[in-house]
Amino acid sequence: MAEITAREVKEFLSKIPGQVITLEKVRKELQIRAGTKSFDAVRNIMFQLAEGKRPVVKPTARGEYKVIVYASPVTVFGTEKRPLVELKPPIDQETKEPLDFFNDIVFRQGDMIVLSGFKNMGKTALCLNLVAENLDMRPLLMGNEYTIMNQNGFEVSPRLRARLENMTWVNWNDGDGNTRFDLLPVYRDYAEQILPDRLVAIDWVNLPGEYYLVSPVMEDIKRATGSGISIVVLQKNPGTDYGRGGNPSKDFADVELLLDPYGEDKQMVMLTVETVKESRKSVQGRRFVYRIKKGVEIVDFREVIKCSNCWGKGWKFNRPCDECNKTGYRDKPIQTEAND
Repeated sequence: MAEITAREVKEFLSKIPGQVITLEKVRKELQIRAGTKSFDAVRNIMFQLAEGKRPVVKPTARGEYKVIVYASPVTVFGTEKRPLVELKPPIDQETKEPLDFFNDIVFRQGDMIVLSGFKNMGKTALCLNLVAENLDMRPLLMGNEYTIMNQNGFEVSPRLRARLENMTWVNWNDGDGNTRFDLLPVYRDYAEQILPDRLVAIDWVNLPGEYYLVSPVMEDIKRATGSGISIVVLQKNPGTDYGRGGNPSKDFADVELLLDPYGEDKQMVMLTVETVKESRKSVQGRRFVYRIKKGVEIVDFREVIKCSNCWGKGWKFNRPCDECNKTGYRDKPIQTEAND
């Protein structure tokens, strides 16, 4: 039998792109017996293929190699321009007005919205309101907040069922009685279960003891979403401006909203627009407050600014600030257009 050639080895490797393979596996697949010249030649050939300006493999361990897959250049101009995503904002259920700051944000295909909030601060309410207004995107719901497991298998969480029923302004079913969204009992490996090009709501991502994995998990979710939009809910510790997982939890957020308590009323939420990658006008850094009714209704929505009396501290001269009732914020004055 003739000695194995580099061409034959390269041809075999071309059939297993991206895989990790050992010298032993190469010899076995190419039917090379010990004691032949080809047996030792394989080692030299793999060594050669790992060198040069465009190597075929790269060493990963002793006697082990990964077959390199080279990316092809992507066409920048001359292709069809992708349209913006018209994500409809939640609605104040008293005024029937939209949370208008959403309309100032530019959403593009593949964007990720991160909702980082303190416990019981309306993360699920805001997430479900976004889902409700965008049912035409055939939302996909998964995460710890939505399903439970009993002796017969998975079922909808009683709390989610109650919230959906309290959203009386939403028609969750189509004309044939089918839900206009899909609910999946998924608590990990979210990206594997995502159906691309849809609105994906994951409430919430929980990685106890492994919060260092939040960033790569969110990267996988973002890539799997395709041309759709993802909404990822994270728990947030009090006083922080990021979700659990630290600053890396922000890495893949195109929009990040922080939800915190507002004053002593447990039903009042402060929403801070923490991150916005693209907007029609300035929106990053703005703060809004609203009340949550029946666990899901958004009412009394308004913008607030730092109190000029206590400069956002809620206290002045060791006393509660009379101007802002210890919240540190005041309603932003409504600007009216001047008459011509």
